[in-house]
Amino acid sequence: MLAGHLAGTDDAGLLDRLVSHRALAGPQVTFVRALIARLAGDLDSARRLIRDGLEELPGSYEFHDFALEIGADLPPRARQIADERSRAQALIDVVVQPE
Repeated sequence: MLAGHLAGTDDAGLLDRLVSHRALAGPQVTFVRALIARLAGDLDSARRLIRDGLEELPGSYEFHDFALEIGADLPPRARQIADERSRAQALIDVVVQPE
């Protein structure tokens, strides 16, 4: 939410300072960096960052949804998980489908 409000404003630099702070690290910060890159119109960086995040959290629904939204390639393990989820959903749809 914060990224959406500050991106493209005079205060956008605050986002960069926030995600660069030494107290913050890990894949969630990578996700925020990818979001900021997308908001700035830098889709190549957003795709690279979300791919990096999926290397660390290959099963994250949030990362998968964002990767799909921006057209990012999935790393191998994340692709495998996406395929497994797709097959599982297809089975659920068959079982739950009304007659």
